[in-house]
Amino acid sequence: MVAEGDDDAYRIGCEVAALTHGHRCGWIPAGVQAVMVQRLVSGESMEDAVAAGRSMAVADPRGGEVVDAIDSAVDLVGRTPLGGMALEELGGAWVGEEALAISVACVLAESDPNLAMLLAVNHSGDSDSTGAIVGNLVGAHHGFEGIRSDWRQRVELADLLPLPFRGTEED
Repeated sequence: MVAEGDDDAYRIGCEVAALTHGHRCGWIPAGVQAVMVQRLVSGESMEDAVAAGRSMAVADPRGGEVVDAIDSAVDLVGRTPLGGMALEELGGAWVGEEALAISVACVLAESDPNLAMLLAVNHSGDSDSTGAIVGNLVGAHHGFEGIRSDWRQRVELADLLPLPFRGTEED
């Protein structure tokens, strides 16, 4: 592991994102995501990882908008089946807290990593960002084995990735 606990993961995630994202709602979600990934790699549930990431945003005096976005995502998952139109209640994902919220909704609504990724990329907003975030989360949680083999084989530059990631025709 790169980080030694939630505080370290959050700090590193925020600092790396701050290199390219000047607004707190660009880098705080990245810190939250780093905590979530760390927790998922450690074997925690998606719900517990989301809660841990949220707690870091709560502890950050500048994290209110991110906390509100996560809470909206959790609420949305609890009250309606998700699809592209429902996800738009969380925004277009053109800003960090919206991208994180949509991603959180996708991974909480769909336990199948492939369905979560499909949900993440099938909305009218910044779906490449939400797809990337969901891919990080489900990859940390399920490993490459959780991703359909035919998708893994079509990843750009897949031939440079380790064979277990690429999969085989028999998968």
